[in-house]
Amino acid sequence: MPSTCRKIADELEHQVPQLKQEFVEVTLADGFDPVENEDIDLLCGSITVNLKRREIVDFSQPIFLTGASALLRKDSPSYLQSLFLNGPAVRAVSERVATNVIGMRANTTTAATLRDALAIQESKTKLADFKTHEDGLKALEDRRIDAYIADQVLLISLAKRARDPSSLEVGDRLITHEPYAIALRRDDADFRLLADRALTDFYLSDDFLPLLVTYFGGEAPMLHTQIIMQHVP
Repeated sequence: MPSTCRKIADELEHQVPQLKQEFVEVTLADGFDPVENEDIDLLCGSITVNLKRREIVDFSQPIFLTGASALLRKDSPSYLQSLFLNGPAVRAVSERVATNVIGMRANTTTAATLRDALAIQESKTKLADFKTHEDGLKALEDRRIDAYIADQVLLISLAKRARDPSSLEVGDRLITHEPYAIALRRDDADFRLLADRALTDFYLSDDFLPLLVTYFGGEAPMLHTQIIMQHVP
């Protein structure tokens, strides 16, 4: 959530007036090197904490806990419905045995996990990379892919932007564990503490729940409770 990062930047500027905000757009694939080189102080986005990334950057306290699932059409193949939905699969009349295509955003931890899983088993499933989540959504709606994989919290927001949200379903089964945090430079405990305090203050403020409502609608109260319980020290 970009607004979360802006709130943190505002708080850091308030606490350390000599710091001035400057926002630089980078991709997830090339965002960690500038943090390591101290060209960027905070890398914000849907960033999963893992050990490989911690070799080059540090992370704030967790800001969200989610996991990968799938965005499906309601007529997606039944085996995909069975894999990602807790309810019974509804087999589409037009369904036939064929090679299915699952889309995902390139250069993500989810993409790496799926490629590793398919590499060790025979499968008729093909994977397709997309530059943005919006590109993946369009491919799903245009029937070029049968499912789009991403972190569930991202899919909830993505589905709301579909041409016909009622034709889609967000999976309620998670296939990965994805703790999100903000990346920052290593070996600077004081700066990390500033960021963590700013995060905690924002979560406990009156502004946080309305922000969640903007992105997640009716899911916001549940997510608000979850974040407070899991991520406020």
